[in-house]
Amino acid sequence: MERTTPGRRHRRFPIEIEGDVIYQTELSQENFWHVFGTDLWELLERNLGPGQTGWLEAIRLPGEEFRSREEEQANYRGTQEFNRRVGRRPWTAAEYRSVHTAAAVRTGSTVLEAN
Repeated sequence: MERTTPGRRHRRFPIEIEGDVIYQTELSQENFWHVFGTDLWELLERNLGPGQTGWLEAIRLPGEEFRSREEEQANYRGTQEFNRRVGRRPWTAAEYRSVHTAAAVRTGSTVLEAN
């Protein structure tokens, strides 16, 4: 990953705020994403439309890359258990730290992925 400066452009990507990241894939492609912190819940709430509800869902728990389908399924089962335990309430700082990848979900919308 390359450190970037908010308010400046990095090649063709706008770097607007701290947490914007450019990384290079194994195929030498540059990807842009924003790394969210524990403010993801507040951001989700600010972007709910009339009548919408929202919640966070864990997508992947921390760990090494999966070497087998069994390892992937074990991570998936752990993720499901985390989501059942937490439900649709705001997460604690410790819960954010215990998840590798999360998504903010709004009713009537698509999933907004967060890393």
